[in-house]
Amino acid sequence: MSSWAGKPFTARIPEFQHLAVGDHVPDGPPEAGCEFIVARLEPDHHLVLHSEDHLPAGWKERYGAWIDWTWAFVLDDLGDGRTRFMFRSRGRAGPAWVAAGYLLAVIPADFVTSRQMLRGVKSRAERTCADRGWTLPGNGRPTAPPLCD
Repeated sequence: MSSWAGKPFTARIPEFQHLAVGDHVPDGPPEAGCEFIVARLEPDHHLVLHSEDHLPAGWKERYGAWIDWTWAFVLDDLGDGRTRFMFRSRGRAGPAWVAAGYLLAVIPADFVTSRQMLRGVKSRAERTCADRGWTLPGNGRPTAPPLCD
């Protein structure tokens, strides 16, 4: 989640700082009824969120629609004082018309929102690291020791 009601997050939300497998993470306002469940978690390495809730209300019952969707966030220690952040989204949906709608509408929209989220993560990471005085010799861009918090 990079924003809520169009406003970017600028502070940590305390209840989401100590996640565990099985925890529920809301994706949008409460009335949307969409959430992820923490499927896998290894602190300082990866977080995998899973959802079967990202459908319009009533579609499961009315049309037999389903969705199975994951987001994976991975930190890869490059061993030279840098950390690579990887993000992957995977999903399947049915019946065929829901899958087609997912491919035509959700994937392009998810691409746009994911890029915004990653830009926000990058901006906050660089700002935090610059505030701490960490730089990478040579290019002067802010970077942090592997897996800093």
